[in-house]
Amino acid sequence: SSVVAVIVLTFFVSVKNANAETVLDALSENGISVEVSGAIDFYNKYIWRGFQLDSDPVIQPSVTLSVPELFLEGGFWGSFDLDQDDGESTNSDEVDGWIGTSFDLGFVDESFEIVGVTAGHTWYDFPGTDLYTKEFYLGLSVDTLLAPYFTWYHDYGDEDQGGADGNYFMFGAGHSFTLHEDWGITWDVSHEISINNEAF
Repeated sequence: SSVVAVIVLTFFVSVKNANAETVLDALSENGISVEVSGAIDFYNKYIWRGFQLDSDPVIQPSVTLSVPELFLEGGFWGSFDLDQDDGESTNSDEVDGWIGTSFDLGFVDESFEIVGVTAGHTWYDFPGTDLYTKEFYLGLSVDTLLAPYFTWYHDYGDEDQGGADGNYFMFGAGHSFTLHEDWGITWDVSHEISINNEAF
């Protein structure tokens, strides 16, 4: 699985594809910028929405592309088991793709600029298990004290194929305190409450 992780990560960060360069050039010529960011996270276990999917250490690479002028964003995210020593028969390796949009409601009224909206779709795939699922998501956030937010996830995948066939509601709030501005050190405090509605 670690070999697979390296291969997928290499695919994520490779931008030498001629077709991709052609698309980026065309967007640039029309004054549209594309922002690309990536991350590699390590965890001692994989817990997702309250479910422990893997008790082994995992590596989770991701890449995100956003086009601010078009309010579009998307990317890929993966999770790969590094040990497979937990004795579990479930293969937790996962590769997801998503696409969405995010914007504020300032176009309705200037006072609504603090209200953010996110919406999109995610495809979940579990290599080696022939299982997959898909979901829509819709979120609201308020750029004010404690930055409260709410997100609704609707998984419409068949449970026999790996889907949840249900809903997941997430409520949260928090605050980030800057400890050292030059070094970018912050202290983040947050709390989240989630409700699983017939998902799994």
